[in-house]
Amino acid sequence: MIPRAITAAPVSSVDPLIERCHDMGTPVWRFDADGRLVEGPAVAGLLGIWLRSAHITELITAKVREWDADPEPGFTVLFPGCWLMPIAETRRRRTVGYFVAVAIGSEIVESPEFQRACVSACIDEASAQRALLDNASMTRGESRRTLSMLRWMHADLVAYAKGQTALETFTTQLSDAYETIHTVYEIGRSMSGLDEPDRFVELVIDRVQKTLEFGWVAVLITPKDSEEPPQLFLAGDPGCGTDELRASIVAVDRDDQSDNCTISPLRPEDPTSIGPQIVTQSVGRTGMASGLMAAGSKGGIDPQVSSYETLLLEAAGGYLTAFLENVELYDDQRKTFMGTIQAMTAAIDAKDRYTRGHSERVAYVSAELARASGLDEALCERIHVAGLVHDVGKIGVAESVLCKPGRLTDDEFAQIREHPEIGQRILAGIPALKDILPGVMHHHERIDGKGYPHGLAGDDIPLMARIIGVADTFDAMSSNRSYRPAMNRDEVLAEMRRSAGTQLDASLVDVFMMLDLSEYDRLVREHAGPLLLRRNDAA
Repeated sequence: MIPRAITAAPVSSVDPLIERCHDMGTPVWRFDADGRLVEGPAVAGLLGIWLRSAHITELITAKVREWDADPEPGFTVLFPGCWLMPIAETRRRRTVGYFVAVAIGSEIVESPEFQRACVSACIDEASAQRALLDNASMTRGESRRTLSMLRWMHADLVAYAKGQTALETFTTQLSDAYETIHTVYEIGRSMSGLDEPDRFVELVIDRVQKTLEFGWVAVLITPKDSEEPPQLFLAGDPGCGTDELRASIVAVDRDDQSDNCTISPLRPEDPTSIGPQIVTQSVGRTGMASGLMAAGSKGGIDPQVSSYETLLLEAAGGYLTAFLENVELYDDQRKTFMGTIQAMTAAIDAKDRYTRGHSERVAYVSAELARASGLDEALCERIHVAGLVHDVGKIGVAESVLCKPGRLTDDEFAQIREHPEIGQRILAGIPALKDILPGVMHHHERIDGKGYPHGLAGDDIPLMARIIGVADTFDAMSSNRSYRPAMNRDEVLAEMRRSAGTQLDASLVDVFMMLDLSEYDRLVREHAGPLLLRRNDAA
């Protein structure tokens, strides 16, 4: 079968950005590169009529035409109280249009341009003023920061769209081009496991080796920014040691700038078992994890490597390249996500110097308790994240209450009891944290039903919350607080045993008692270091 050239339709990076701006209540215009209006703001009511007035449209259009295909137009003041936040839409390094978000401040109603727009739209000035003031919440500084956020968001969406487009192109080409559709389908179907890249690489070389009757197929991956030797993945039997195979693959003379397969004869020093030819295909691109896929010991009627084999190897290499790009993007996003989570926990702990590191320790103990309870690793990771943010709601509790020495009043304790629900409200808008909300909301429930905020009892309390509740109770008793010193380990464990079946899940307490707490103790020492330094400095 001769493969036909197919290019997948590009995935839009601007449409999701418009949707997000709409959700934020930020009006958006779109223009082509020549400054012609493509789409006005989708805003309902009197505000929308005013925004789409001929006068406002003409003012924005004039500014856009001044940019003259500038790929990076700057923050622009349209008139006092109205600021333009532009982002250039590019295709193949050419500016094809502009996405223009508009921020509005309260001073807009004092501007003569406001009045002219009312006249242009034939609307009552007082009514328009009320409509605008309901939405005029931005300042110039906030607008600049919003533009930076939109540009970061756009850059992420562009990277995502490129990855999606490349992946769809590979899938379409392979689905139409090869009789080995089952192999290609299995490879494509497995690309979602971005958190298990080794498994995907092993699947690819295993399917290629079995489909094309090579004696062996290998992949050498060189991690980005690493001095470690390339990692070798191998399917089949090359009939020699892995060090010999690695040396033979690395020694293949090929043009590293080419995306095509290279077919090379064996060198005199190469093991004869891996030949008579080695075919190599580049994997990855500059700036990311990269390497080579190689195959040899071709079987079948014709031991020579044909164009059929090279086509499938090139396609598999393309899948691996796209997958590695997505893995890297996923890893960057995960690091950004975890950095944000850690910043949130630092902000929580900073409100009370006595609880420094509390969230990190609770997260650690929660995850270890989950693993010891036999839960799968993916759920243990989510429980770890839940532990990190379980007290995020304390941001909404006054420091005078959090740090108060001595007994709290009933009113102050009522404020403390609100933090699980405050935390749930803070995190509810983050889709990536939806599954951990039960742990945040219910980690202060009790098995006997006397906890808060909802008085759940027994198995009605989500398992994630019961696990965090055990870890939270343990760390709270083990830590110095403004109102009491830390209890010693024997006292803490004795109290937890007494609480089993009333406050805490008895089965989880039994598992907890078997945990190795040496890493927890190291975290305690690490978190206590800065506090001890401050105390010594003060002394």
